[in-house]
Amino acid sequence: MLENNMNTTGVSGLSSCCGAYMKTGGDGNTHFYYVCTKCGCVCDTGLSSTEKPDRFVEFKKYFLTYQKLFGLNGYKIYFKEESLDDDFADILINQAGMVVTVRFNASLSGEDKPFQDIHSNAKHEALHLLLGRLSGLAQYRYATKADVCEAEEELVRRLETLIPDEEK
Repeated sequence: MLENNMNTTGVSGLSSCCGAYMKTGGDGNTHFYYVCTKCGCVCDTGLSSTEKPDRFVEFKKYFLTYQKLFGLNGYKIYFKEESLDDDFADILINQAGMVVTVRFNASLSGEDKPFQDIHSNAKHEALHLLLGRLSGLAQYRYATKADVCEAEEELVRRLETLIPDEEK
């Protein structure tokens, strides 16, 4: 529920995917949530208003760029920054509800941090979203051959628009 209705376009640390962000409820003074007024994606920055943006903000920006590039605009996207055991990031997809939660590892060990490539991690998670429908169908016992063929065709059509034609 929006508490503040404050237009935060240009808020330090946020890169708008397609519209202005509105500040929503959080846990008081330390955590703020923002929702895009155009597409509805939600960002849990994990930042207080006095902290500078970090890798999470960059990750979110890159993920949204790839989401748009891949034509995956029908999803409600949530971003969370939290501790993940052995991953730089991961994605949870509810295909039926078209809801996605993209999680970014907030507590990498010092030895892992130099190997985190934010751009590549965001692209990697967006590719999981691109393959999500096909992967989801493959896990369902009741998926039909027609379901899988339809999901495959959808993916092929998306890839056709992304991969340039070879020069003749």
